Amino acid sequence: MKPSQNINRLELQFLKYMRIAILGWGSLINEPRDLPITGEWQKDGPMLWIEFSRISKRGARAGCLTLVIDERSDEEIRTLYIVSARTDLLQAIGTSTHPCRFE
Repeated sequence: MKPSQNINRLELQFLKYMRIAILGWGSLINEPRDLPITGEWQKDGPMLWIEFSRISKRGARAGCLTLVIDERSDEEIRTLYIVSARTDLLQAIGTSTHPCRFE
């Protein structure tokens, strides 16, 4: 069963008013490329463990150290957030151009 087939009336009401946020840190803030965003980056995002813990494998930053969520980090940092231009949750979670990856 598809997730959209199992939504009750209350959930539909919630989804009607839901806004989707994108968390950001590092180069994404200054270089969002074609990420579907609206407005300005907000500076009061959640505290997360962000560390240079991965080597980028794609694009212009291939081979470069990359900031990622890493619970082994000693310190949390304040992240930023911005509202997504997408309004469909399943579409926002992953697309061919911007897949949501968990590594």
